Amino acid sequence: MENIDYQKVFTPILDEGERVLGGFKPNRKRLIGGCLFWCIGGLLFYGGFIAVWLATTPSDPEVSEFIRFLVAGIAAGLYVVFAVVMIVVFALLYKHSFYAYTDKRILIRTGIIGVDYRTLDYDFLAAMDVKVGFLDKLLRTNTGSITFGSASSPIVASGAQGGSPFVFSCIDDPYNNLKIIKKAVNEGKDGR
Repeated sequence: MENIDYQKVFTPILDEGERVLGGFKPNRKRLIGGCLFWCIGGLLFYGGFIAVWLATTPSDPEVSEFIRFLVAGIAAGLYVVFAVVMIVVFALLYKHSFYAYTDKRILIRTGIIGVDYRTLDYDFLAAMDVKVGFLDKLLRTNTGSITFGSASSPIVASGAQGGSPFVFSCIDDPYNNLKIIKKAVNEGKDGR
């Protein structure tokens, strides 16, 4: 496990005297594995579509078999390029993603090229939710996501539009970590 100094990672946005109590890095196997799962699933679907197209498209005397297979090959090649780009994007997302909680608020650092920060003060925190999804179970990583909601960014049901921008995604042992964060939130609210 990486030894990460979360105080240093979040230094650009920490208030004077604010202490990072704990932090998380997304589980690499879950994040990259999820990307690979969808890329391979998409490739199988897309490859099946191309195979069906080749099998069912009537032969045209003006279009040679070579041209038909060339078009299918280009389409498959474009998908492979798309999948490789997605894997690189997810690898960069992993590199830049960190989550932490302080004595005052929730902190999220993400980004693909640049670094973006999001914070949610404990005074505005209204709800917390744990979700262990299909890929978390499939990949057997003991991971899940913790979502934090406020009045201006509520937690919404799965599949609904929008949703809270405050999510610790793909973190290890989400149920136990929710208890730890909840304790820190309660102590942070009581300490004011």
